[in-house]
Amino acid sequence: MALAAMASAPGAVAGRAPKPSARPGAFVYVTNLHSDTLSVIDIRTDAVVDSVRVGDRPDSVAVTPDGSHVYVTNSLTDTVSVIEARTRMVVDTIAVGEEPSRVRISLDGRHDTWPT
Repeated sequence: MALAAMASAPGAVAGRAPKPSARPGAFVYVTNLHSDTLSVIDIRTDAVVDSVRVGDRPDSVAVTPDGSHVYVTNSLTDTVSVIEARTRMVVDTIAVGEEPSRVRISLDGRHDTWPT
């Protein structure tokens, strides 16, 4: 199963796809459960422009409102990978509870509440 999230347009990594224009929704991020990666898709060309190695069994993805960071839950390693969208590099790995399967970010980028 793969989940996707759309994001604002961060810049491309040198040697990869050309640097896209800075406009909202230029990329879709898709988790690849069995290859332990996150695919970055340019929606203008419908092409995969990058692949980012994350933890084991990535499940869910969320993007900050400003498009600066992408969060990926890794269900087998009990972690969340934090990716800087501009460089497409993992900048932090956060240990969390057992088998994280969903992540959401509030519109203010600070917290989220789940429906009760």
